[in-house]
Amino acid sequence: MKYLTKNTLKVKKIKFAPTTKVAKYHNEMQDFVRNLFGYDIDTIFVSNESSLYDFLGVADDVKTITDILKKVNKLYRINISSVKNKPIVDIIEFMMKNNCFCFKPPF
Repeated sequence: MKYLTKNTLKVKKIKFAPTTKVAKYHNEMQDFVRNLFGYDIDTIFVSNESSLYDFLGVADDVKTITDILKKVNKLYRINISSVKNKPIVDIIEFMMKNNCFCFKPPF
């Protein structure tokens, strides 16, 4: 019988994607993820590389990218189809650049 020794195993460390942009847009990310998918970003892992595809099917009304695009358009009154394949933080930046009031509560 062979026994494994410390030197026999090649262990790779898990490397998480950075979250610096998520932190920068925390409030907007919180609003976006909660309204679209029903999650609090403080209770799940969301990184600078997280995309809409990571959330497909997590809620009954967002089973496809088309569903997500329609819901974003309805909630935020902005078309994000040109950036749908980008990370969520890039989508947030696009939304803020093209509709600076999309994350502001109505008066």
